[in-house]
Amino acid sequence: MKKTLYLSIFTMLSILTMQSCLKDQEDVFERPSSLRLQDVLENTHNTLTTQGLWTLDFYPRAEYYYGGYPMIFKFEKDKVTAWRIKEEEEMGSDADDIILSDESEYKMKDDFGPVLSFDTYNDVIHYFSTPRNTSAWYQAMQGDFEFVVDSVGKDCIKVHGKKSQNTMYLRAFTGDPNDYLTKAAYNKDEFIYAGANITDGGQNVPIGFDLDYRQVVWNKGTENEREIAFCFTGDGIRLSKPITINGQEVDDFILDLNAQTLKSRSGSVTLPLERTPGYMKYNEWLGEYTLTYRNAAGAAPRDTTFTLVATPQKKTFILKGLVDAVDLTVQYNRSLGTIELLVQRLVTTPEGYILLAVWDSATGSVSYTTTYGMRAVWNENRQLYVWTDRGGWSGHTITGFIPYEWYNGTRYAVTSEYYVAKTNRFLPLTIKKNN
Repeated sequence: MKKTLYLSIFTMLSILTMQSCLKDQEDVFERPSSLRLQDVLENTHNTLTTQGLWTLDFYPRAEYYYGGYPMIFKFEKDKVTAWRIKEEEEMGSDADDIILSDESEYKMKDDFGPVLSFDTYNDVIHYFSTPRNTSAWYQAMQGDFEFVVDSVGKDCIKVHGKKSQNTMYLRAFTGDPNDYLTKAAYNKDEFIYAGANITDGGQNVPIGFDLDYRQVVWNKGTENEREIAFCFTGDGIRLSKPITINGQEVDDFILDLNAQTLKSRSGSVTLPLERTPGYMKYNEWLGEYTLTYRNAAGAAPRDTTFTLVATPQKKTFILKGLVDAVDLTVQYNRSLGTIELLVQRLVTTPEGYILLAVWDSATGSVSYTTTYGMRAVWNENRQLYVWTDRGGWSGHTITGFIPYEWYNGTRYAVTSEYYVAKTNRFLPLTIKKNN
């Protein structure tokens, strides 16, 4: 009986407590969550359509991996028109036709929160999530086409990619989309700077630019080195998140190509830019070169010629003339404006494959690591490029290349049609472009 009485009292207290909690919740949230979510969806839609034009610094793949791509959107009731700069592989014969525009549908939806979804194909944004017909791009660029709405203001809407989790901002825009993006493309093409040096709090801080992946390398001591993605804009660059320089938090910079500076929009911070000596744009590398090399350590130098030919994406070159049986692939380092010859597979054979390995002639060691190779570095005194180890192979200095046939875990000498410049011990020294 006593046990039953205690249980009854406990049950009554629990119900009273629950009712009290519910009463508190009703005081805080006067409307059900489903209605509040609907309010957010309607408010976002109304804001997007009332303003009309919005810019977006679009960051595909998690952790801002590829850097930013500028886009502009015009939202109507259930239709969106979008603009972006064409990628190199999309460029046609008309050099002035660099802006891509497409129209599709979109919607605001409830998907465990308010979501802006580009739910029908739009080439402007779905390009970054569509796989290409190459093994390297089978996952595309892992770009978002659905964005969770974090906050809504009159002139700025904060979102994050549903897949990438990258924070991005839709910013109200007034102007001509083609004009803005044409200027952004020009800034991208003309931004040929390796970095900047500034003084921050009495400390010299080198800043580097990775132009292939649109990253700022902010180096305040080894333990504080970090990369911050950026996006080219109509008048400069904008960072994905602010940095603090001499107590000033900045993220938006105006590019002055004449003064070679980046100045914060507030005017409080100026970064003097440094250009890499001998920098050449991609198209400037096309053509014929004279290459000086040795066929053994200490041997007399020899000369030969080769030609660099463009590829659609303009991130690599086809090198013709050094190997009789095949062409080589040369990487373009946009940050430094130079070329790099790396370890690469030349051909697949029934038993295995033939590859070009790097060689440390001082120790006789070879490596097949595909990030190892040599870089052409400008020598101002000699007015030519000198082949130099690009780094990464600990304890070794790469001085040349050796072609090998590899199968069943063993390497074998190749036949002469796979020699480089008619030699199986290729030590490149310099290159100079022929007029």
